Amino acid sequence: MDVLEYLLVLLLVISIALNLLLLKKVRELNRELREVGARVSVTKEELTAIRSRLERMKGEL
Repeated sequence: MDVLEYLLVLLLVISIALNLLLLKKVRELNRELREVGARVSVTKEELTAIRSRLERMKGEL
């Protein structure tokens, strides 16, 4: 029974370590996703400005 307990504890430690690594990776990916989202919203604002300029140019022609 001693070996079985040792293996269970070892598996528990490995599982906790892998979960911590996964948590770190998830946080990194969430940060990257927020950064990409911020860039996309700026792009949408720029697109709106370009469209309004095009409409003004069409009106001038």
